[in-house]
Amino acid sequence: MSRRDRNIDPITAVEEETLRLQRENARLRSENEHLQKVKVSTEGLRMAVSLKGGISVYGMGRFPVTLYRDQWERIIAGIPQLQEFIETNKNRLKEYKAGATSHTVNEGMGTHAGKGEANG
Repeated sequence: MSRRDRNIDPITAVEEETLRLQRENARLRSENEHLQKVKVSTEGLRMAVSLKGGISVYGMGRFPVTLYRDQWERIIAGIPQLQEFIETNKNRLKEYKAGATSHTVNEGMGTHAGKGEANG
């Protein structure tokens, strides 16, 4: 076997790298297409699968709410309890208004924006 036979042919290496990059490009395009289909829009809410596999819900406020599937399932299972809690505490709860400060939003829930202040 000659020395040349033992070395990788530069043209073959370039062709192999080109094929690898084409496969990677196809995989990324497929993943992007999948992510676009995963997004769901419902009454101003938009959902997407996060890079870490969580569910991100957009449209609730300034930032998305991202939880893993099992966490969302626990919330969904607890909806009757949450609805009862909201009804019981309706007179103390504020509604979110875009642009409101956290102090304004939390004021009715007995919390304070200042550091170290007691809740109540």
